[in-house]
Amino acid sequence: MASDTWEFQKICRIGKIKTHYNNLYIACAFCENKRNIQEKLQASRKIKTGIKRMPNELSKIVEYKITKPPIDRYWTLFDSTGWNDVCKFTIEELNIALENSWYSVSAYSEGILIGSGRIISDGIHHALIVDLIISPNYQGKGIGSEILKRLLEKCTGNNIRDIQLFSAKEKFKFYEKFGFEKRAENAPGMEYRY
Repeated sequence: MASDTWEFQKICRIGKIKTHYNNLYIACAFCENKRNIQEKLQASRKIKTGIKRMPNELSKIVEYKITKPPIDRYWTLFDSTGWNDVCKFTIEELNIALENSWYSVSAYSEGILIGSGRIISDGIHHALIVDLIISPNYQGKGIGSEILKRLLEKCTGNNIRDIQLFSAKEKFKFYEKFGFEKRAENAPGMEYRY
């Protein structure tokens, strides 16, 4: 797992990513040069450790880990989103979803899980970034950006060609900073409902 440290191993092709949520979809097209990719990821510097100080709160340190968080902590974080009002997951179901993740990044402050994001992927062609969650008390401090950047680095480091994610409409601007784009009106995504 040494190659999974926070250093860039290589940057291959990443696309202009597009999104699906409330009938909108984000998909990936290809970028052709490394400089363009690096700019989109805002990752021209190499990250040497998994520890970073939070902006505006210099007394607190955020530690980023690539291990899946304990389910009891993740359950509390997931519950803070209100998503389970619709999804109705049990803790056991959510644990299975978490265990089946291809890659996961978790953020801790003083030992408390304050953020998480994960990828579902076949490891070659498709990757879906899901459940980027930041505890309400820690939002707006750059933690979500750091987690997303690390998730994208994992995808591009493995040369995954199609990177997608779901997003609420009010979050588009956040994802656009990383090169994501709304899918064209004439090419919307689809969702199976049963």
